[in-house]
Amino acid sequence: MKHYRIRKLWNTLEEREFKTASGYEVWLKDVQNAVAIMDKKHSACEWVDKDMYNYYLVDLEGYFWLEDVYFNHKKKPLEADVNFFEWLIENYVNTFQEYKLDYEIPPIISKDMTFDEFAKFVNRKRQTVQKKFYKLPKLRKQNFYYLNNKKYIDKDVLEELCRKHFKQSYLKYLENLYVNLRELLWSYGLEMNYGQTKSK
Repeated sequence: MKHYRIRKLWNTLEEREFKTASGYEVWLKDVQNAVAIMDKKHSACEWVDKDMYNYYLVDLEGYFWLEDVYFNHKKKPLEADVNFFEWLIENYVNTFQEYKLDYEIPPIISKDMTFDEFAKFVNRKRQTVQKKFYKLPKLRKQNFYYLNNKKYIDKDVLEELCRKHFKQSYLKYLENLYVNLRELLWSYGLEMNYGQTKSK
């Protein structure tokens, strides 16, 4: 996938009339800061590289992240991040299906869990996950059972909770899934082809 220097990204963002969170024009230093944040937050995605002259380079999917997440002021940052990775994964899945290639989408939650296990999974307190569970509709709250005197919640219910209420954990799942799908596509000798930049 083609990479672009930060100055080129800045020019493109200017042309497309993106603004800072304060409503000002985007300057080069704003883009440099955005790329540093992106690289730190999503280092596993490897969207940022350096050329032989030590200039930072950003690939097209990284640029899309700048547009759809960092400089997107219509959504909360976490929501924008989640939506972006959902969009990326949808594109990869469509490509696998188009070329009739094998791929796998693992579940977010692979097994039924106790409240303690789920709390550890989403890195939250037990009381927090319990409160979210007991706010579910009555029929959803009935999806549990006891085993060895421990209460286990159905994995589908836990997945619903993760998607809706523990989005940081959901985002981590999406990021890992994206990286795995991208590497799988590379193993087939292919890479994504987005053509021109997405419409704003």
